[in-house]
Amino acid sequence: MDFVAIDLGVQPAPSAYDQLLIEGMGGLHVLFDAISTRKGRDGRYEDRGIAAVECVGCTMTKYGYPNDEGRPEHPLWSKGLSECQSPILEVRGSPWLEEVMGQMTQSARRIWGEQYERTYKVTERSRKGPGARHFIFLFREHTFECIASDLVVTLYSGSWPTVAAKVLAARSWSD
Repeated sequence: MDFVAIDLGVQPAPSAYDQLLIEGMGGLHVLFDAISTRKGRDGRYEDRGIAAVECVGCTMTKYGYPNDEGRPEHPLWSKGLSECQSPILEVRGSPWLEEVMGQMTQSARRIWGEQYERTYKVTERSRKGPGARHFIFLFREHTFECIASDLVVTLYSGSWPTVAAKVLAARSWSD
């Protein structure tokens, strides 16, 4: 298992307590107070406003415990998570990803039966697709994990209610 830092150009502000998850209607966004990933000439990180990270093709999420003090109890802590310096990571070789993908394969086979292999003409390896990735966001008071195909960040300025409204307005609301 490997942990790979994801550089979105921004990272969660370490002093921020809250995040906002907007999930439903086939999409998921994680909003957080963002700072630059590199220090400026003055030796400080630059405030970048509120980041709205779209978890593209999100299949499953976990949010909540552990916080920063409880992270040693996270099941991946002793497997390398403790060594990570980045607050946004991808877990390659993730047991959680394997578990979820196995469940999805079993469901498809149960539903489609023998037609499954013929209909989709896929191998076990390709069934996971390029999009099946396990991401972890290490916030101060929470941990967010998801299985998604990609992360796409959009930066906003303004208040939390205004930014949340903009994110909601930009989503596809088709049935």
